[in-house]
Amino acid sequence: IIGIGGVGATSFVFPCLLALPAFMGHGSVPMLFIGCGAAIVVAFVLTLVFRFEEPASDDAVPMAAVDPGAALSDVMAPVAGATVAMADLADKVFASGAMGVCLGIRPESNDFVSPVAGEVVTVMESGHAYGIMSDSGAEVLVHIGIDTVQLKGQHFRPAVARGQRVTAGDLLGHADIEAIQQAGFDTT
Repeated sequence: IIGIGGVGATSFVFPCLLALPAFMGHGSVPMLFIGCGAAIVVAFVLTLVFRFEEPASDDAVPMAAVDPGAALSDVMAPVAGATVAMADLADKVFASGAMGVCLGIRPESNDFVSPVAGEVVTVMESGHAYGIMSDSGAEVLVHIGIDTVQLKGQHFRPAVARGQRVTAGDLLGHADIEAIQQAGFDTT
């Protein structure tokens, strides 16, 4: 409809309602508004007809014991322990999804392994967190405990360095879970 009206943009803009003034210099302005209105109505009707819905949330993981080698959506568990759904995490940043989809684990081991194959892109000086760029392009963060950065490396011992290649199951580091709990920190 807009093309039939001979409407053309006078500058490079992305098509949206705020860009309408850029289309008013050439062609029929009434055809421009009729075309925009038709696009909005057609999109609305198609959405109603096909009932597009948001995909199911990944944080609906049942509470269960996890083995370090168990795959969770192609990502291995970095430590043995009981899972905690994202919404139930005590850290509001992780629980809100601001850091992406995640899953908590109450660790039953002091050894933390890489959940994916890829390159270690971050190893926090404190040893409490590791960032891995997986071979599939996904960025994965293994964060040990809540607010454990305050321990300034005490009770943590990294086993990898930035730039190192890891495969799923390779040791990332050690954390003395009992000592971290005695210091008053949540180890999830």
